[in-house]
Amino acid sequence: MRIEAIIDTVQKRVLIPLPVKFIGFNGESGNAVITFLVDTGASATSLGFLDVEKLTGIPASKLPPYKKSVVGVGGSVDTRVLEGTIFIFRPDGEILEKYSQIITSVPKLRSKGKKVALKDPQVIQQLAMVFPSLLGMDIIKKGVLHISFRDNEAYLEIP
Repeated sequence: MRIEAIIDTVQKRVLIPLPVKFIGFNGESGNAVITFLVDTGASATSLGFLDVEKLTGIPASKLPPYKKSVVGVGGSVDTRVLEGTIFIFRPDGEILEKYSQIITSVPKLRSKGKKVALKDPQVIQQLAMVFPSLLGMDIIKKGVLHISFRDNEAYLEIP
């Protein structure tokens, strides 16, 4: 199965949109197409804070804290965990991966040591670029990732 990707030539990154379904422990559910940033440096797939809300209707900041430390290129972040059943599907509808929990990073904005509320839509969108959903190696290693910036072509080939 060839899963087509999008090459963002401006930001020099590769994105893959995939359908995702969430089923919570209390029967709540949601579906959304999430655009994942392909991240070979991420060991696990994660959801961006805006994508969590798009999928579940729950602000990521309201989720319980993730108990383990998560460190990225920018250092440690406020990491939350979405618990329930989370399915990531291939474009043909087959299940690509199933999780009982998935993490998300929540931006912390501070001004003069005080927490600042996220209300400006432009700021929120800019932060979503910094805290995107990541397609990690747990999924990428299921197949072969092909990227050619020269030919403007990228895809994930899954057997």
